[in-house]
Amino acid sequence: MNWKKFTKHCMKGGWVSPFRSKTIIALIKVVPKVPCPVPHNLTIYAPAPNELGCYFYTEDKHFVMLAADLEQHHQKYVNHAVAHELAHWYSRHWRTRLAVAEREANALATKWGFPPCGLKGEKV
Repeated sequence: MNWKKFTKHCMKGGWVSPFRSKTIIALIKVVPKVPCPVPHNLTIYAPAPNELGCYFYTEDKHFVMLAADLEQHHQKYVNHAVAHELAHWYSRHWRTRLAVAEREANALATKWGFPPCGLKGEKV
């Protein structure tokens, strides 16, 4: 499955709420930049703004959860947030110290074309 099909799969499967327009735009822009095939064990979860949360556990899956309040921010900020979280997965940061992981995720998101910015889209 390619990234475009993966994004559609997450939306059709109910993992990405149709009320998350900025998140959907960010996924469409960011996922083609991830330089690897879609893994079978990755799911992106972007709940509707009124959803409080979800608990799902499996030993062979990784979940990227995108907070509903991203919709309140500038599109550039949302694009970077999506790229940043996918960079954590891509870099296998579940075993990396937090400060190092954050720097590496920002650097990779920037490499993919989505540099960090302020909440209103301004450069930081």
